[in-house]
Amino acid sequence: MKFQRSPGEPSALARGHHLLAALFATLTLAACGGGGGSEPLTPNAVAPAAAATDTLSQGVITGFGSIIVNGVRFDDSTAQVSDEDDKDNPARSKDALKLGMLVTVSASSSTGTGTGTASAIAFGSVLKGPVQSINGGSVTATVTAGTQTLVILGQSVIVGTRTVFDPVSLPGGLADVRTGDVLEVHGLLDVTANKLVATRINRENGANAYKITGTVASLDTGSKSFRIGSQAISYTAIDPGKLRVNLANGTTVKVQLSTVQSAGGTFNATRIKPASRKAMEDRSKVEIEGLIDAFTSATRFSVNGAPVDATHASFSKGSALLALGARVEIEGSVGGGTLIATQVKVKEDKDEDNEIELHGTIASVNAGSQTFVLRGLTVSYAGSVKYEHGSASNLVNGAKVEVKGQAATAGTTVQAQKIQFED
Repeated sequence: MKFQRSPGEPSALARGHHLLAALFATLTLAACGGGGGSEPLTPNAVAPAAAATDTLSQGVITGFGSIIVNGVRFDDSTAQVSDEDDKDNPARSKDALKLGMLVTVSASSSTGTGTGTASAIAFGSVLKGPVQSINGGSVTATVTAGTQTLVILGQSVIVGTRTVFDPVSLPGGLADVRTGDVLEVHGLLDVTANKLVATRINRENGANAYKITGTVASLDTGSKSFRIGSQAISYTAIDPGKLRVNLANGTTVKVQLSTVQSAGGTFNATRIKPASRKAMEDRSKVEIEGLIDAFTSATRFSVNGAPVDATHASFSKGSALLALGARVEIEGSVGGGTLIATQVKVKEDKDEDNEIELHGTIASVNAGSQTFVLRGLTVSYAGSVKYEHGSASNLVNGAKVEVKGQAATAGTTVQAQKIQFED
């Protein structure tokens, strides 16, 4: 999507795994972390007696007005926004929230309304480092109906039609990426396959540190080294008293790295922490989106390192699609550290709730290119668009609209499919 910045507007993805990532870290529900080493699934978990307004939602930002996560529109006007990877100065303005970021939202209940009021929003990327290869070695690539692959710090990054690219640093999307570029990736971490499904990518040349999230392997406590995927990491520079995790093979961690690589290809770790620091706290309502990182059966599995009991859940698409690595959305509550699911849905690209949804006031209408800017994002209304309470002739600066559409034009423009005029 060709997102253009608009002053004051946001510009558009646990404990061990994916989400793609470690986002639950600050708000206690694992996010973006890694999957391996999940807690044992607790049998006969009991739902908590938490307040009915105590809601937590983890997922990818798919729209603004305020922010939209898992199909729910959260008012973020009074929310505390934080970058969970910045331990010294985590506070951020809501302008830091971008389309495609994986976030954890603590909010009031949105039962039956599709809305909520956020009190806290945490975000964090899962990977930052230089591009080693693009599609197996080609210098450039272009987003197509299929997927493309980048390799960064030894991890495969899957780029698909739902991947959002930062319009300022990568206005041409993946076609602007070159080997050697330093990229920051938000997304869902599939620890079982050592790959990352990218939900947002931006260029970070000039970064003073790299980061990698994944499962520890080949641990050598003598030489103080291990691997994540194919990337060799040394932790000799970290004071043992400041090591924030009990390192063991199979543990999922987030590692901050120096940007200087040794002759042998090793990076030095400057900080290592668990992909999530706490188990899930009891909540009356939880919605999480992520990848299944441990699977026993359709009623016993783990998402983002969080154990799920789906014994009494309904499956909107049946349970046959559930498997390791499947992307799912779970609704339920948390009791005793287990997510007690009431509804399980396997998410596919064709799903309506994967749409981008924007609410706001139109600016910068260009009738020639059939585009306008809404909440800092460039929206194309070319082609077949369904209109409600108006028509294309009503697309003027200052008009208030709701737009639903999909990522287009190399992941930097929103292609409108439906435009509804609002009072």
